[in-house]
Amino acid sequence: MPFQTASSALTSIKKAFDVVSENIATTKNNGVKPKSVTFLNTVSGRLNAGSYTPNTVAAVVTQNNNILGPLKEGTADTHLAFDSPKGYFVVTGNKNNILDNIRYTRDGDFSPDAEGNLKNSAGYFLMGWKLDDNEAIPAGVNTSVIDSLEIVNVTSVSGTFTPTTQLDVQVNLPADAITGAVHTVNTRVIDSLGIGHNVLLTYTKTATALEWDLTLTSADAAVGGLLQTSGANAGAAYTNMTIQFDTAGKLVSYNGVGAEVTPPTASINWASTAAANSALTLNFGAAGASDAIRIMGNQALTVKNDDNGRGFSTVDGTFISPEGDVFSVFRNSDKQKTYRVGVVNFNAPNELEPQSGNTFTETGASGNYVLGKANDAGFARIIAGKLEGNPVNLAQELTRMIELQHLFAGNTRSIQTEDEMLKKLGQI
Repeated sequence: MPFQTASSALTSIKKAFDVVSENIATTKNNGVKPKSVTFLNTVSGRLNAGSYTPNTVAAVVTQNNNILGPLKEGTADTHLAFDSPKGYFVVTGNKNNILDNIRYTRDGDFSPDAEGNLKNSAGYFLMGWKLDDNEAIPAGVNTSVIDSLEIVNVTSVSGTFTPTTQLDVQVNLPADAITGAVHTVNTRVIDSLGIGHNVLLTYTKTATALEWDLTLTSADAAVGGLLQTSGANAGAAYTNMTIQFDTAGKLVSYNGVGAEVTPPTASINWASTAAANSALTLNFGAAGASDAIRIMGNQALTVKNDDNGRGFSTVDGTFISPEGDVFSVFRNSDKQKTYRVGVVNFNAPNELEPQSGNTFTETGASGNYVLGKANDAGFARIIAGKLEGNPVNLAQELTRMIELQHLFAGNTRSIQTEDEMLKKLGQI
C-alpha cells in the first residue's frame, strides 16, 4: 500500500473517530441527530490496463436529520417537541435585533426568562406571530417570511376578565309553600370594567295557587336601572314577574303569558361604576323542560347557580397547543391566545449547516426555508411538555470506536512496513 494511501487513511480514520466521539458526547443533547461517516477512495489509471495506482482515502460526514429522536418528558409546559422528523423551530440569538442571528433548531427546552421571553438552554429565543385582540394573526402580515415573526413572550398579557352575559340559575320551590314564603339566590355579575356586583334573585309565593313572583335587584344598580328587555313586559322593571306552574310542578310560563316560555332578558344600569350596561341572558329553564325552575316537595333548593363571567385575574401559566398556539392561562381559568409559533421545513435538511447550541443555518444545498404553521398540511404537530432526545445508539458507537481503533493500528503498521521496505531498497 503506497504511503500516501495509508497516511490519508489515518487522517480519514481520525475524522471518523472525531464524529463517533461527538455522537457519544451529544447523547443527552435535545434535538440532535447522530452523524455517520463514509470512506471513499480515489484512484488513478486503469485496473485492466495495468496502470492502476491506489491513491487517497477520504471521509465524508453525513447528517441524519431525517429521523425522529425518542420523545421524553420535559420539565415545563413550555418544553416543545415535534411528532415528526420534519420541521424546525425558528430562533434568534439576538433579542435586540432579532433578524441578526436567525437559527433553526429542534431543541425545544424553552422556558421564560426574566422578561417572559421563551428561551432555550443554549440562549436562543423562540419566534412566532404575535396575535391581535381577536386572537388572530393581524391582516396583511406576510406569514411566508421570517421578518413577520417576533420573540414569543408569555407575560405580554398582564391580566384579564370576562364580563357576565349569562346567568344559569335553577331552583326548586316548595310545593306546599304558604303565601309570602321567600327563597333567595345571590349571584355574581361582572361588568364591562371587570368589577363584580351582587344580584339578588328573590322568589316570593303569591296568593294564587301554582304561582310565584320573581324580583331581580342589585344594590349597585341605578334606581329603576334593572329592566326586562324582552317578552311581554319589555321595558318594565324586573320586579314582580309572575311565574306559573302546572299541577305536576313543571314550568308553564313567565310573566303570566302562556306564549312566554323563556325568561325575559335583562339590562342592568350600574350606578356604582362607569361600566356599560350589562345585557344578560337568563337561563332559568324553558316551559316543560326537566332542568327548568319547578315546584316539588316541601324544600326550597338552589340546584344551579352559575354565570359565564370571570373577575380580573393575572397570568398563572402557559399552554401551547399542537397547532403552536400560545395561551396565557389565568388564575380564574380563562385562557387568552397571544402568539402562534412559526415552523420551517427544508427540502434537504441533511444539508443544513450545523452551528453551536444545537442549531442550524440554511445553505444553498438545503434549499430555502418554507415557513408555516404547525399541524397545517405538510407541517409537523407540536407536542407540549415533551423534548426530542438524541436517537444515538451508544453501544453501536462504542463498537465503531473499537473498529476505528483497529483500522488506525493497521494503517499505522502499513506505514511502518513501507518505511522499512524503502530503507532496505536504499541499502541495495
